[in-house]
Amino acid sequence: MCWSREKCRCRTGAGGRGLGKSPLAMPTGIPPAGGLGQSDARRWARLGDALLGGFWGRQPEGQGSSRSSVLDRNQISRPAPPYPCHGAGVSDETPLTGGNLSTGLGRVGNTVRRPTGPWTPAVHQLLRHLEAAGIDGAPRVRGLDEAGREVIEFIEGEVAWPGDHRRLLGGDDAMERVGRLLRASHDAVRDLHPDPQAVWRFPEMAGDALPFLDEQGLIVCHNDPGAWNLVVGPDRWAFIDWDAAGPRPPVWDVAYCAVGTVPIAPSAAGAGWPEGAPVPRRLRALARGYGLSSAATRRLPEVIVARIASSYKHLKLRAEAGISPWDDLWRDGHGEGWRSMLEFAKQNAAKWAAAL
Repeated sequence: MCWSREKCRCRTGAGGRGLGKSPLAMPTGIPPAGGLGQSDARRWARLGDALLGGFWGRQPEGQGSSRSSVLDRNQISRPAPPYPCHGAGVSDETPLTGGNLSTGLGRVGNTVRRPTGPWTPAVHQLLRHLEAAGIDGAPRVRGLDEAGREVIEFIEGEVAWPGDHRRLLGGDDAMERVGRLLRASHDAVRDLHPDPQAVWRFPEMAGDALPFLDEQGLIVCHNDPGAWNLVVGPDRWAFIDWDAAGPRPPVWDVAYCAVGTVPIAPSAAGAGWPEGAPVPRRLRALARGYGLSSAATRRLPEVIVARIASSYKHLKLRAEAGISPWDDLWRDGHGEGWRSMLEFAKQNAAKWAAAL
């Protein structure tokens, strides 16, 4: 496992927007140049459609709304009104580094510039929907710049990973607030009607979540709501890096949120927990804030194990296929980090469940 701020550089500048990727490199992004291309992404999207059995469906006639209308797929290469096109190559751009999967990022004023991909139109529709719903727990979309990069709001605050984790999230009240934050976004997307042909990142991972599908159905989840993607500000808390969003059962998102905010790890000294985090207590606080039922709370450790297993499996598959950057991450020890986390969760899941 890598808990080192110096090695991972998961915080840059005022919170390092767009940089707080899991130090264990959850495989949730299309590889940068040299990795998979758009044709592979679209092929995987078709696989995801088959797995999800036509989840999207078309929006019923007469039930459209301005905030959930189908996004024009051409927005991958042009900004959507009313967002202007922002100039590229400006002299005051500051490069942002530190993410395991994100490259080519820069900060310009109060915005972050990020490369786009086949998933960008769907993610922009999601973020605009959240904004229209009054959710401030996600960054605002500002369009594209002249270089074709997306322009996203820079959110002031601190990223709760790794060294500041306990200081920012150590109390039960903080865990409850994280749960409320995640629940607010989940509730807001209940009336989101994505394009049935929308492309999401790595829909082939959705199959791992389907055993936990319940009466809540499928919603568009963040899919990477860990502490590395949580900005804690004086007045506003927000999840960033929504580019891995896609349809999953809500509890799948809650489980991965727990992995990074509890945290679930055999050794969490680098996050400020040399004696280990009190897992059951912190899971209860997260579940209480989110509003999980008693039954769902008791099952949460089981979902956490499956969620970690999914990330480990897909990291391993991509590394074995020689796909960048996962092959490098595997050689750097991220695979062993995921394996040890998985064993830790398996060994303790029953005990945690009994305490819940």
